[in-house]
Amino acid sequence: MLPFLPFSLGEQAVVAHKYVLELKNKVLTPVNLSSGKLVGRVLLHIRSDGAVCKAVATDGYDPDQGARSLQTAVKTRIEEELVHTYLEEDEVISETQALADYTVDIQRDGTLLIFKSTGAEKSFTD
Repeated sequence: MLPFLPFSLGEQAVVAHKYVLELKNKVLTPVNLSSGKLVGRVLLHIRSDGAVCKAVATDGYDPDQGARSLQTAVKTRIEEELVHTYLEEDEVISETQALADYTVDIQRDGTLLIFKSTGAEKSFTD
């Protein structure tokens, strides 16, 4: 077995950011019902991405698993909640549905919020 060198908090946040960017690309691709991909055509905005990635890293990093633990943390803290919110909002899933905007934000207590964006929330930069 090859031991992992532990990441600093900054390195953890950078790796988490990599997985957040991959998630943004993944959910932007269209829905494909035949393959079971029920979430798609989502433009995912990350408000305060440094704080979001730091929160994911702080809660999800396991030094024994290295980067893999951060990939899992992004999946459980952001992707699964996005899917839940998306399916709750858009009850009818179609391969031809319009592009939807969702935002990930962080509260002062470190809780991540995922919500469907409106015009007011789109005024910030990703």
